[in-house]
Amino acid sequence: MLVLKAAKLLNIIVILMLNACASITIKQNIPKSNHPQLQWSQYQEKLSELTAWQAKGVIGIVVDNKGQSANFIWKQAHQDFWLQVYGPLGLGGATFKGDNVGVTMKQSNGEVKQAKTLELLMQQELGWYLPLEDLFYWVRGLYNPSLPYDIELNEYGLPQRIQQQNWRINYQNYALFARQYPLAQKITLHYNNIKLTGIIKTWTINP
Repeated sequence: MLVLKAAKLLNIIVILMLNACASITIKQNIPKSNHPQLQWSQYQEKLSELTAWQAKGVIGIVVDNKGQSANFIWKQAHQDFWLQVYGPLGLGGATFKGDNVGVTMKQSNGEVKQAKTLELLMQQELGWYLPLEDLFYWVRGLYNPSLPYDIELNEYGLPQRIQQQNWRINYQNYALFARQYPLAQKITLHYNNIKLTGIIKTWTINP
């Protein structure tokens, strides 16, 4: 009897652990919508609540017809971020850490550099930059609400394209994560001579 109770307790613990993991990492297909605009309003409200995540994947960047690629891990906790890049991009391996006060970059050779914003740091080191404040919205499939925008929805009631700040952002391969957040697994950004393609292999939603 004691063995049976212990076995049942173990099963319950395993189920609870699996459910806890599933609530964070589970990925599901998204149904098509007969009312995309209405569906978008609902998705938009849910995505606005998402301010903490971890994304892992690969980025490819083409600047002036010269291409490079790298792996990345991006952790976001509200306005604080941590970004690790493995690959060339003119930096080799580098880790960025920042908040609303400033940004620090540590390269694989141990060299540390600081700047007020990630944009300034990227401009200094790479000669180009990504608008981090906007990217905080764009990666979730949202537009920065404080700036003019243009949006085109797909058959799922989700952005197929957002245009803002002269950037054009295209979204592909949506899936539903943590049973409630529709997130793209391929995002392409265009701006003048810059094209960035991000393939997100895993989205982990932090509660």
